[in-house]
Amino acid sequence: MTQRWTPPPVGIMKINTDDAFHEKTHSGGWFTLRNDIGAVAAAEAGNLEHVSDTLHTEALAMLHAVNVAIRIGCDRLILETDSLLLKQALTSNIYDLSHLGAIFRDIKCQHRVGLSHVSVKHCSRECNHVAYTLAAHGTTM
Repeated sequence: MTQRWTPPPVGIMKINTDDAFHEKTHSGGWFTLRNDIGAVAAAEAGNLEHVSDTLHTEALAMLHAVNVAIRIGCDRLILETDSLLLKQALTSNIYDLSHLGAIFRDIKCQHRVGLSHVSVKHCSRECNHVAYTLAAHGTTM
């Protein structure tokens, strides 16, 4: 059974992030922000430099996406990632003391300060294809 991206409920925006980490260049990808009918409110592709691993890339992409969403006036978000580790890091304190802990804490702080509702979900790469395509393109920039 093929999995597909599903829209968020009415009044909630959904962020999808992904990475295309390249070990040689230590670079990665970005995000999409879509509404309940799938229309893109924001999307970015870029080259994240000086990242240590795929989780680092995923976390920076999510932090940037949340900041963009807040800046354009979104206050109810679903954060969707194909990284189980990122989902765990954002829904618990387990990784707060890790080498990426400051980034995880920054994302969670944005939840508390700038958003009235947020949930974090895991999805398969098939559901995240648009974000992955942007991420892959970002590594060429």
